Amino acid sequence: MREDLSQLRIKDSVERNAIASQLLAIRKFERKIKPDSDYEDNRTGAEYVHALRGLTKSLDYVRRLGSTNLVLDIGAGSTRGIAEIARSPEASELDFRATVLRYRPEIEEYLGLDRTSVTSAEVLRGIEDTSVGLAISVYSVTYSAIPSAGVKRIDEILVPGLAGELLGDAGHQEACTLLA
Repeated sequence: MREDLSQLRIKDSVERNAIASQLLAIRKFERKIKPDSDYEDNRTGAEYVHALRGLTKSLDYVRRLGSTNLVLDIGAGSTRGIAEIARSPEASELDFRATVLRYRPEIEEYLGLDRTSVTSAEVLRGIEDTSVGLAISVYSVTYSAIPSAGVKRIDEILVPGLAGELLGDAGHQEACTLLA
């Protein structure tokens, strides 16, 4: 059964908020029934760089184009990985932000609450359309109950001509690049 995603175009709509609430409930339930799953939410910057082979080149690409310097990590967990990358020499002149599904105290230590939005990939509340130069998601959108809605929303926030990188589940080690 295909889902009607037409209402997802309306920002901050009642329908979108309802979907986000349902997804959060589903994710909580999944963690209860699969507590020993390989769900990881405290990856290091080195793990990100390894998973997203070519990340340095992607960062250079965003920097060269100059229309936006925003790099968004979708589903950043504790934000440790993206914070470590943001402090690296490769991150100069770029603005790193993240989204998470729930508040965690570690966020304040790593990327900071001022650079982190609590929202799902399907909604990306607070992220403006065509404002992101590079969207990265390391093993997070694949946990979505409706991954196509997440990918659709990511496409909306990307600046036309720029890229997003999604890395699939650990078993597949597949990367997918989205071009807006």
